[in-house]
Amino acid sequence: MVDSLMSATGPISLVTNEILPGTIRGLNRDWFDIFKQLAARPCGADKLKLVVVRVPTAGSEATNTLAYHRIAELKSLGVAVESCDAKGRQTCALTIQQSGDDVHAVWKWPWAESLGPDVDGVCRSRLGREQEAISTLEPAPASRPIALPKLREFNEFTLEPGKRHNLFSPKLLGNLLKHFVAGAVVVDPHILHSNQQIGVLEDFLQLLKVTDGARVKVNAGRVRGDERRGNFTSWSEQNSAANELKERLQSHNVEIVFPDDGYFVDHDRVIYLQLRIQDESRYYKVILGQGLFGFHSACRRRSHGVWFEIDDSEWNSVWT
Repeated sequence: MVDSLMSATGPISLVTNEILPGTIRGLNRDWFDIFKQLAARPCGADKLKLVVVRVPTAGSEATNTLAYHRIAELKSLGVAVESCDAKGRQTCALTIQQSGDDVHAVWKWPWAESLGPDVDGVCRSRLGREQEAISTLEPAPASRPIALPKLREFNEFTLEPGKRHNLFSPKLLGNLLKHFVAGAVVVDPHILHSNQQIGVLEDFLQLLKVTDGARVKVNAGRVRGDERRGNFTSWSEQNSAANELKERLQSHNVEIVFPDDGYFVDHDRVIYLQLRIQDESRYYKVILGQGLFGFHSACRRRSHGVWFEIDDSEWNSVWT
């Protein structure tokens, strides 16, 4: 399907429930990269139309945030990205034309399969029978242009397991950490579950160039009865380790908050930063699939991360 797209010179039309980020097997690109390349060449942005049902939102979790910004990027290039309801639809479809009205290829796959790195059940029209294949497709659904807020500063990255990563790399957090930090909030249910996790947190906080009067808040989860080997075994043990961390980081004014009932919903780990840039405060949100531990060589899972600018209202809400 990628080869067919890259050889197209005419209009391209896609109808699918959603487009997911993630490297396509055998390629060092995802579907957003393919569409971005198509917008530049060979068919051009004005000949590319993408119709989806599920429109991602920024800030909820890493994959959705990445998809949101990639769609916004395509729209900024002039690609027609539209949404539809498509109730009862059975198949997704990709129609590729050459210059003029000649159909180059028709692809379809089950509606339950999103266009992602592992899309399955894809069928192509037989050579010379493209017009017949088009006649078997479901009618194109009614669609409307997607309206997205203004695209803000954004970066995404992938952390491979078993490696120690340089947080100051511009590909990771370097473009944030080079600035002075007036405030930080770390939200991670597991970051205070063991001495190893606390060491990861302490190393990160030590990297921050904090201003006078800067504040750091850590929202962490309590240990539970089913903790893995090497973790703290009680809340009192956890409290002692947390207090020792605060003593070692007195210059950072660290506040550690545990939920009253010990219950913490597992979700993507988040860091909020208040940065001083050209004498102004700007606010950023970092979403990390495996939290700060994903930067450590002991992490055995691939971790995806994104960071982007947020407004002051979202920043203020995390202090309440």
